[in-house]
Amino acid sequence: MKLLKRLLIHESVSGLDADEPETTEIHRELVLRKPLLRAVYDSFYDEIIETAVSTPYGPLVELGSGGGYIQKILPRVITSDILRLRHINLVTSAELLPFGNSSVSAFSIYFTISKSRVSFYTRFRGA
Repeated sequence: MKLLKRLLIHESVSGLDADEPETTEIHRELVLRKPLLRAVYDSFYDEIIETAVSTPYGPLVELGSGGGYIQKILPRVITSDILRLRHINLVTSAELLPFGNSSVSAFSIYFTISKSRVSFYTRFRGA
């Protein structure tokens, strides 16, 4: 596993704390510059768009947006993260969301990774 990590980590973030805003900003720049990474993100976003078109019009909230760029593709999405990042609409934890009952059409979580190394995808409707 250490070999794989060493091979995959980009030199610009090597040795940086994964939970620092600066590291996430660098990740975002890498994703936007690298066609393969952008294609991976685009495939995730295609699934979100597919869901969005069949969801009643209303706010869509992406939790743990990190270095993503979903608003470039789907501007109605409210991006959120626990880190204060330039491109994030809402700095909050998923446990402290400021939305009232039934006020959001859908939540999206894709690859939320932090020191706890949690990686998952899920979608909630009618929150």
